[in-house]
Amino acid sequence: MANDFLSGGQPFDPIRDALENVQRINELAAAKARIQQLEERNEAMREAGDEIWYVLRHADKVTAEDIMNACSQWADKRRHG
Repeated sequence: MANDFLSGGQPFDPIRDALENVQRINELAAAKARIQQLEERNEAMREAGDEIWYVLRHADKVTAEDIMNACSQWADKRRHG
């Protein structure tokens, strides 16, 4: 007679194990997607921050509208990623 228990005393259930593996795969995929989203947001914020830094550094060469646009773009990226 075959032993239907694993070494830990738990019954061998390939369906449960497969479903748990699918759940782990889904969680990993969701985590990777979230990381990608955060990396994209980070890049957008960095670019918007660079634009603010540029207009501040060149304040004597840019218009007030350029500064307002850079600040507006940064605020928009901050709110919406």
